[in-house]
Amino acid sequence: MEETKLTAEEIKSELKKLSGWEVREGKLYREFELASFMDAVGFVNKVAKLAEEINHHPDICIYYKKVVIELWTHKFKGLSDKDFALAQQLDN
Repeated sequence: MEETKLTAEEIKSELKKLSGWEVREGKLYREFELASFMDAVGFVNKVAKLAEEINHHPDICIYYKKVVIELWTHKFKGLSDKDFALAQQLDN
């Protein structure tokens, strides 16, 4: 997939297709609340595997049972279709 930086209008349109995601400081942002710390770690491992498969890597923080995911395309310092595609996969 050829990556291109999305415009503000494209971002607004794509964001409507997602649940629980928002744009913060130019990054796609979501918090996931899990049942336990080990569930949070397991979730992060699944995210890492998926990210490796598509070669698009999020910023991830674990705060006990809460996992924060930030997506953005580093080479554009902005959002691309890949960010929204990965967000959609994480929602599934």
